[in-house]
Amino acid sequence: PQPSRLFAWVTPETPIVTYSIMAVLALGFLVDAFTGYLVTAYFAVSPGAVLQHPWSLLTSMILSGGILGLLFNGYSLFILGRQFERIIGRQKFIVLYVISGFSASVFAFLLDGSVVSATGAIFGLVGATVVMARKMGGNHKVLYITCAVILVFAIIFGSWQAAIGGGLAG
Repeated sequence: PQPSRLFAWVTPETPIVTYSIMAVLALGFLVDAFTGYLVTAYFAVSPGAVLQHPWSLLTSMILSGGILGLLFNGYSLFILGRQFERIIGRQKFIVLYVISGFSASVFAFLLDGSVVSATGAIFGLVGATVVMARKMGGNHKVLYITCAVILVFAIIFGSWQAAIGGGLAG
């Protein structure tokens, strides 16, 4: 039997996990927009909602957080996700993303914060980048400045609790 031409573009090097997460973020954004943010209401972490919606500790990492969140998270995933998926493999990348997102949610919950986007999971990728760059002897100053700038954006547009929780997990 010949392989399907529909999936001919998928090779062992294709970052299908990264592209899948990006697609889920985009789809979630569209569904959320058309349902009046019903998805966010049930999938986001907020101080009182976790006890009513315990699944939100996991589902918050697939939210976009609005158009700016979708663009930031999508771009970050496109840059970092493809590299991690190539370097550590698909399975380990999924584990890194899920642990980072879950840690971001737990950290935010414990510190009375909220998580309405994948930013915490993205910060896990940033934290893992710091660890890998240190091991490889990368330029630490540029890396730390980049992390600081990203953290400032998280404070302004998102949850600093989730950013720190995800970053520490990464």
